[in-house]
Amino acid sequence: MQLDILKKGITLVKSNPRILFLCLCLVILLFISIVASSKDESSKPSEDIVLSSTEQFELNMEEKLKETLSLVDGVGDCTVAITLEKSECKIFAKDSYEDERENKYEYVILSNNDGSDDGMVVSVLSPEIRGVAVVCEGGDSAVIVSNITEMCMSLFNIEASRVSVSKMK
Repeated sequence: MQLDILKKGITLVKSNPRILFLCLCLVILLFISIVASSKDESSKPSEDIVLSSTEQFELNMEEKLKETLSLVDGVGDCTVAITLEKSECKIFAKDSYEDERENKYEYVILSNNDGSDDGMVVSVLSPEIRGVAVVCEGGDSAVIVSNITEMCMSLFNIEASRVSVSKMK
């Protein structure tokens, strides 16, 4: 029975060129949509990775230091790792008042358009850098190690003991 329906459909298509043209157009559109959707899916990462502001800060600092060190004569190719002491810290606005011989304060709260409440941020303190590790091609030279260590100390206001420089293999 299904074979008879298929045969009737084929004879109808063969006898009417407009139907054949329409069927060809549908097949081509279907093919194009499949190819286009597969390209979109392959270009997207399998998971959306959301970095916290602290992780983003860390990555930005590593990239900036790597770019800066690559400009220094003798350093060569390098890889940089930075660790943080603390995450970013937000300082919120406070109102103060006296209540029965006692000073009290309350945080200033702002209402958002979506109905949620947030504290009013006065300032945001960047994370503190705990240590820096640099692996570079010039890491076997005492002069290069000293230059990198001094640069990290001045850029990040850290002690020499918090900077490690090694030769790349």
